[in-house]
Amino acid sequence: MKRSILITILSLVMGWSSAGAAAPQSEKSQTIVYIGGQKFYIHTVKQGDTLYSLARLYGVAEQTLLDHNPTLADVIKIDQNIKIPLPQPQPQPEKPLTAKEEKKLRRKYLLHTIEAHETLFAISRRYGISVETLMKDNKDLDPAHLTIGSTLLVRKKEVGKTSNAENLAELERYKERLNSVTAADSCRYYVVRPGDTIYSLAQANGISEQELSALNDGLTPQTLKAGALIKLPAAAYAATPAQPADTVQVAERIGKITPLAPDSALDISLLLPATTNGRPNSSYTEFYQGFLLGLEDLRNDGRSVRLEVFDTSHDRQKVDRIVEDPAFLRSRLIVGPVYEDELPPVLACAEQKGIPVVSPLATIEHTHSALLFQMAPDPDEKYAKLRPLLNSGRRVVLIYGKKNDAAFEEAVKAMIPSVGYGTYRYEAGSNMGDLLSSRDAAVFVVLASAETEVDTILAALASATSNIVARGHSVPQYEVIGGSHWNRFDNIDRNLFFKNRVTLMSTYHARRDNAGIRAFDKRYITAFGSMPTLFSYRGYDAAVLFGEAMFEDAEEKLDGQAVFRPLQTPYRFRQEAESGIRTNTEWVLVSYERDYTIRIQ
Repeated sequence: MKRSILITILSLVMGWSSAGAAAPQSEKSQTIVYIGGQKFYIHTVKQGDTLYSLARLYGVAEQTLLDHNPTLADVIKIDQNIKIPLPQPQPQPEKPLTAKEEKKLRRKYLLHTIEAHETLFAISRRYGISVETLMKDNKDLDPAHLTIGSTLLVRKKEVGKTSNAENLAELERYKERLNSVTAADSCRYYVVRPGDTIYSLAQANGISEQELSALNDGLTPQTLKAGALIKLPAAAYAATPAQPADTVQVAERIGKITPLAPDSALDISLLLPATTNGRPNSSYTEFYQGFLLGLEDLRNDGRSVRLEVFDTSHDRQKVDRIVEDPAFLRSRLIVGPVYEDELPPVLACAEQKGIPVVSPLATIEHTHSALLFQMAPDPDEKYAKLRPLLNSGRRVVLIYGKKNDAAFEEAVKAMIPSVGYGTYRYEAGSNMGDLLSSRDAAVFVVLASAETEVDTILAALASATSNIVARGHSVPQYEVIGGSHWNRFDNIDRNLFFKNRVTLMSTYHARRDNAGIRAFDKRYITAFGSMPTLFSYRGYDAAVLFGEAMFEDAEEKLDGQAVFRPLQTPYRFRQEAESGIRTNTEWVLVSYERDYTIRIQ
């Protein structure tokens, strides 16, 4: 009997040991942050982690883990971030570098002396070097507390390789890592944006300017710089406890935007795939930068706006975690995510509270929600503005190449009146003067899809025009309609667009000779040190258009009648009968005139 019991116990012990051995072994985290002047590892809990195993992995006492992470006394959750202090080495007296050591160091690094009021972002922008590289090469570098007069190592071979946008994204990620382990503390961290002031930040967080200054070791207007990492009170960001609601009440709220009081603060969540496989995505960082300038204009108009940025990494599981984040749960406006497959969990949360969700770039095909706004223009309206040109009574000729855009051809034919159209098949070396021999005004629709062939056709038309004029004859008035994909052509001679009066449809257009665009470009270059892109303009439009709407009656303001132009591109939203989505119906018609001006409609 005793032998049987002993075998049973051994079996249980062996079974427990083998189960424990099967669990994945955690590795020591490589993510390190500074909190209160002390270094901490940020460890993400994995299956099988225990208080005992983590203490052994990092070489600290279990009580040390509990002291820094009180919630561990109750439960350890998978994917929970915890902070673990690094062993503090005994201070050693600094020895000055010998001439030989300094010479060797200077071969690899530039030596930068930190000046008063400098931020890590300002230094990274000056050298075009990654914030993460600076932190890796300078082991005692605390992004929130730079020591005036100390020397930073700047790796020479990395200088000029990182944009300001990428560095802002890195600082945002560092801030997120800090906040993931300081939720129970009395403060949270924030990356200062252009336009922020001590007054605006204090007002938005319900504290005095003096309290905000004291929280940040004597913060002053001189030290509050864009890109600086500062502390804000955590209490101001506490999520509102969920209130029970019956199913009928929730159903009534779905599709109805909850109004915002004029004197309220607007909390915005911006969800972007800022990184892909751990690397910054410059396009979405540019969108974020334009968004910041839009928020700056809202604040200048007296609006109180707070922004939280979440990196989705185009990872649905990450989005599932984001929608449970207390900072996300206090949103009153959600911009993003970018990809349609990430929308369901976001909309499920938004529909409980009547919060609009803005899809800034994607064309939505399968999702239904009356709270969803699509900024990308409706594909069904793509060629609507071409109809007057094709029905103007002028001769219409379809010009074919070797490879042609079938969808464009079908759309054009559907809009041409019953009187019909002519066709012309371009062959290499064709004399297109035949098309111009008639004195009738004409509209030429070039259906060729290849960039080289389009370039050749436009060059042949321009050449035929020049030859006719040289012989003393007049040329009939004509213009060319091209496919929207022409906007992506990089190698085509743009002079040919003007010479042939090319008209294109575009999802977005920003004319640099426009006063509003010039002013925006100047602000953007000053703030971020680079030229804005179409992503930057779209980010600005999203912030201004929907930020302003939330301080008014958003339902009435975005009712499908009004056309909005935050910068230059128009927006008009129409609610789809079946899906309920409010979709932008405004494509931009861009016409290149022979006097080298551009007309948009």
